[in-house]
Parts: sequence; structure tokens; C-alpha cells
Amino acid sequence: MILTLENRFFSLRSAACFLVEGGIIMFSVISSFLLLYGRAGTPVVSMGDVAARALVITFFCQSCMYLLDLYNFKRAQTWGETLFALVIAIGFVCIGIGLLSIAIPKFGVAGKMYYLSILIASDFLLVWRLAFELYINHFAFQENILIVGTGEVARQIGEEIRRRERLGFHLVGFITIPPAKSNPSIAGVAEVLGDHAQMDRIIEQHGVDKIVVAIT
Repeated sequence: MILTLENRFFSLRSAACFLVEGGIIMFSVISSFLLLYGRAGTPVVSMGDVAARALVITFFCQSCMYLLDLYNFKRAQTWGETLFALVIAIGFVCIGIGLLSIAIPKFGVAGKMYYLSILIASDFLLVWRLAFELYINHFAFQENILIVGTGEVARQIGEEIRRRERLGFHLVGFITIPPAKSNPSIAGVAEVLGDHAQMDRIIEQHGVDKIVVAIT
């Protein structure tokens, strides 16, 4: 599903991933403080100060992750690419916490809290991303789309839908409208399922949710 805000489009899956990972980073910083509270080497600060540090660290880290396009789910990724993206994400969590600890000690995390925060964030980000990829590829709801038309415009629309399958769109196929000219390139996008006289059967058979009319 897509959210629209001032003519800009945002994927709900990207937004959900962004929010969950922000929560993971904040949770890592706060939980590391709680686990080490009262022990030697742990700074004595209030929960409000810890939450403020977690917010600053989360903002910095997720800004880097966003700029690296780690929340763009339009393109399909292999497991290797997903793991590589995770390494980059965790690396920026480390860099973010480290740089903030040096540049602004008030908002940094030092000593044992730093290492424990990294450990918790790394583990949870790894499990979350793997689970999220598994959900997107195998269990997530997909909106079945049928295109009426087999011309060049229909082919271009079909290709755009195929590029966005990870956002929840699935191209069922095309329907011809007589007199339809042969368009060999359409076969490389999806199957031509029949003509307009068979539309009712095709919709029921493939569970079509939306119909796109692309007739020139």
C-alpha cells in the first residue's frame, strides 16, 4: 500500500521498517543503560537524559541508513544483498554512536554501554531484517492487478508494476481489446490471459483487485 502526501508517494512497508528500526536502536541504548545501571563505569544519568541520547543517536543512524537507500523496497534483493545492507546498517549504528560520543559527550554512549548497545542493536536488526524479508517475499498481501490493453502504454505500465512487486503489487496479466495489434514485447512482461469477453472469468480465476485500462 502507498501513502500520498503532497503528491509524494510513500510505501507503508518502508515506513513500517523505518519506525521499527528506529525503535530497535532506541531500545538498544535504553536497555543497555538499564542492564548496566549501578555498575562501575556506568554514568549516573536520569532516564530522561538516556532517552534524549537514544533519540539523537537514532536520528543520526537512520539518516545515514536512509541516504544509503536501505528503505527502498522497490528492487528485489537477494539474501546476500540483504545481509550486505545489514552490515552497512549496523556499521552506521556503530559509527553514529561513536562519533556522537566523541563530538558531543553529553549525548554519547561510552564504555560498556557502547558495546552493549551495539550488540543488542546488531542482533535485533539482523533478526528483524531477515524476518521482514521473509514476510515480504512469502507472506505479505499482494494487490492483484489486471491490465486491459496490449499496446506500448500497457507494456510500460506492466513493467512499472513488476518493479514494485516488493511494495505489494502483483501483475496478473493483460487482456486484449479487439482489434488488437500484435506486440511481441508484451510477452516479456506478463502473459496475455484472453480478450475482454473473458474478463469475468479471468477476474474470478486470478482474484483481481484492480483493473488498469491502458488503451491507446
